[in-house]
Parts: sequence; structure tokens; C-alpha cells
Amino acid sequence: MYKRNTLNNLASTYGALGDHKKELELEEKVYALRCEVLGENHSDTLSVLGDMAYIYVELEDWRKAYLLFEKLYTGFCEKMGETHPNTLAIKQIVDDCREKSQ
Repeated sequence: MYKRNTLNNLASTYGALGDHKKELELEEKVYALRCEVLGENHSDTLSVLGDMAYIYVELEDWRKAYLLFEKLYTGFCEKMGETHPNTLAIKQIVDDCREKSQ
């Protein structure tokens, strides 16, 4: 648990410093750990998936952002339902990223 939180905090620090590639590298490790321990659809795991998607937005890699937001949307649909306000917000982001990736 502490390793995941420490890596996540360190990733956030790199992001605040503008080093999004290093931030992404650490977030990918956190995501893998959370998938292993908590499962792919746990809210903490989905949170990291969203963080990674936003990093790709910062990097203007719309295709990768789209793919991760789409996966996040699927997780939100399963967890909270398609009509939950957070799910609907993610759906809008998915649509925006899809448009920008084309």
C-alpha cells in the first residue's frame, strides 16, 4: 500500500515539475500494482487510469488519451452506471479526445 501511494505522490511531483514522461512512467507502475492488488475496476485503479489519460492530454497524444479514457468510461459504466454524472462527464471527454485524435 505504501509503495503505491509513494509512487503516486512522486509521479504527481514530476507532473507538477512538467516532466510528464517521468510522471507517466511512474503512474504506469502504480496502475500495474493497483490492478494486481485491487483489480482493474476498483475505484483507486480507475483513478490512476484517469490520471494517465490526463497525462496523455498534457502530452497532446490524443489517440492514447482517447484509448485510456474509453477504458475509464467502460469501468465507470460497470461501477456506477451509464447515467451517473461522472460517467457522463467521462463520456464527453472520450468524445472530445476521439475528435482530436482523428
